[in-house]
Amino acid sequence: MKSVTFLNGTSGSALLEIGLVFCALGGLFGLIIYMQLKNAPVHRSMREISELIYETCKTYLVTQGKFILILEAFIAVVIVLYFGLLEHLATNRVIIILLFSLVGIAGSYGVAWFRHSRQILSPTRARRLPVSAANLIRFMPFRSKRA
Repeated sequence: MKSVTFLNGTSGSALLEIGLVFCALGGLFGLIIYMQLKNAPVHRSMREISELIYETCKTYLVTQGKFILILEAFIAVVIVLYFGLLEHLATNRVIIILLFSLVGIAGSYGVAWFRHSRQILSPTRARRLPVSAANLIRFMPFRSKRA
């Protein structure tokens, strides 16, 4: 990394260190904003809506997770066929490729789940409530008025 230079003579390792500093500053900024949102007051009706959105999104994420696992099974078959049969790689190398494929998929899913939970629950400090038909109907703007 020191043999390659970028941007008028900056070494690769120095550029990497600068990038890590920016990552740390971004993490610090995110932590500060998170603490401010966590301590922000919230109206009761907004908390209820937030809980409903949270449960809806959680259901969506679980469904997406199941779909991604099925998709990953198909991807695993393709990886084994291509790298194992066509490229004639050793079994341990094919397994490593499969593992890294799983790590990548799990990382993407983990980021989506983490973002969802922080974005929805942090500002409200709300507890998770189960979604019931009564809760769904209560928040529908087009519900019928009973006489």
